[in-house]
Amino acid sequence: MMVEDRELSSWKEIASYLGVGVRTAQMWEQQRGLPVHRLPGPRGQVRALISELESWRSCDKTAPPLEPSPSATVLRTVPWWAWAGLALALTGAAGWLLPRNASPASYRIESTQLLILDGRGNELWRLGFDAPLVVWSSDGTVLTHVEIADLDGDGSPEVLVSGRTPTIRQEEQSLACYSARGNRLWSYQVTSPVRTKDHEFLPPFDVRAFTVKAADARGQRNVAVTSNHRGQYPSQLALLDAKGQVRSAAWHSGHLNAIAAQGNTLLVSGIRNATREATLLALDATRLAGAVVEENPDYQLVGMGQAATIARWTFPRTCLNRQLAVMNHAFRVDVSAKEIVVHVMEHMFANYGATLTYHFTPSLEYRGTEQGSGFMQENERIPKACRDSDRLVPTRIN
Repeated sequence: MMVEDRELSSWKEIASYLGVGVRTAQMWEQQRGLPVHRLPGPRGQVRALISELESWRSCDKTAPPLEPSPSATVLRTVPWWAWAGLALALTGAAGWLLPRNASPASYRIESTQLLILDGRGNELWRLGFDAPLVVWSSDGTVLTHVEIADLDGDGSPEVLVSGRTPTIRQEEQSLACYSARGNRLWSYQVTSPVRTKDHEFLPPFDVRAFTVKAADARGQRNVAVTSNHRGQYPSQLALLDAKGQVRSAAWHSGHLNAIAAQGNTLLVSGIRNATREATLLALDATRLAGAVVEENPDYQLVGMGQAATIARWTFPRTCLNRQLAVMNHAFRVDVSAKEIVVHVMEHMFANYGATLTYHFTPSLEYRGTEQGSGFMQENERIPKACRDSDRLVPTRIN
């Protein structure tokens, strides 16, 4: 079988391909002849061909560390200034060969293609899907989401993609992480079932939203991601490390459509199925575990502890929603230094949505409600006695 002759362009990619840590891969290069090519220049960039790695892998790697050959000993006696001059000459000669601004900086969608671009807007690589990508769904939720961030603090950004199309194909509903060169590093999707006292909910779960948290003291970034059951209501909020491994997770009885981070607080909005109302949850990322408590035992997820919530709000259904829909839902949450804004869809019409925006302080104290133009327009068609009964004030559960 022919081995794919693809290039790996960093120690992280090389180590990931071999299934070891970066330090182990570097040790194998020094002691066991791992075929790694170093580029000229002060940054210490490396390259490796998969075909060469596979050829090396087929050899016996259990042998003791290699002893330096006589020629290697002679080379070490060459004066440092001679190596410096050679490196400078090679850098000048190869400078025009090496790509500049070759790190992902932005992206563009062209029908079925997701293009990853550098800082100058040049295409670095692309991903193809089986149908045109959709950024926003008809109800206002995000479908295709891309974030570019250095997750592990090595100076090279990763690209996180949750790409969704109008068709349902399971692999498109996961969260995928790619290296700066477009090599897939990992993907995430919920694979375990969850249950209430009467029902079990089997996969698939589809990734709906994610966000990258701010870097910690070591430069590491965690990824918070929500996943909704495809046919029913359970959803998961998971915190992943830079390698896509689950650090902790909490469960909720209702779809979670949007997510934002405020320090160690994760703000997720969606639907509370027990009351068929839009909801906002504030959860502590350092204590993310268990299931959100439901007063109705029929909706309580079991087999895990109780999730510790900082705050939980529900948003009442308006007369417009009660007459034309089965539930309202919070499809977006915006966080700034001055306020938190939750966007709630009361009903979706042909060309626009009837929405309300609820404003909170950064400490999650309610400030007021604003009616969107679509809501005001459609609300005029509702009987006055019914719409006058609306109380556009959220309820804080805890």
